[in-house]
Amino acid sequence: DVTEDARARLVMCSDDACDPSAPAAYAAIDFSTPTEPRVASWKLVAGAGDGTIGFQGTRLVVARPSSDRSDGSELAFYDTEHDLANAGRVRVRGSVGSIVVRDSGDVITVGWTGSTSAGKRAIVHHVDAADVPRLVGAATFGGDWTWTRAYDDDRVLGFDPLAPLAALPMTTVRGRLGPTSAAQVLAFEPTGPRAVSEEPLPFADRLMFVNGRLLAFSADGVVVLRREGEPGIEQPWEHR
Repeated sequence: DVTEDARARLVMCSDDACDPSAPAAYAAIDFSTPTEPRVASWKLVAGAGDGTIGFQGTRLVVARPSSDRSDGSELAFYDTEHDLANAGRVRVRGSVGSIVVRDSGDVITVGWTGSTSAGKRAIVHHVDAADVPRLVGAATFGGDWTWTRAYDDDRVLGFDPLAPLAALPMTTVRGRLGPTSAAQVLAFEPTGPRAVSEEPLPFADRLMFVNGRLLAFSADGVVVLRREGEPGIEQPWEHR
């Protein structure tokens, strides 16, 4: 992560073995004198070797498994203006695959509960992190087994600039039925996210809202989904 204070902030393996159970190493490189970069800060971050990393401005965000080995994760925030310093922690359900940081200071995590063998259900958490991090709420969606590219890539979650909506592509399995590809639409409300609609569509890599319509992109082209009638999060989406 590179910020306007001429610093590059890095998170990396702490040793040559790159053991996922080991701490990760955080470093801030000062490039205020471009020809003489220097290490401004360096510190080990416990539990981050197998964690998910994000940056909220100059804040470092680390999602790591809970220390009690339960089906939960800890979302840890660190100030990096000087030495790495704790800025708050939030406990969330399940495992975190990606961290999405909004300009508003909100942090959205995309992950799952359960496991591939026992059933894997997708879950999204909304954290208000403008000041002291606070969990707003969470929403689960999908069937007995659910996969989405958003587990691995924070850019997959598309947000509507005109409404408190987001969408992501997914593949889900329910019972003995075969896998179904769909677009999952979510509403982000004051009490937390809510699953609004699951709209079947061909496999998509990424979704984007454009003027009230939802565009699904894949190697085969673009599919357009739109809401019937007047705009509103309560109204169904249709495939056109």
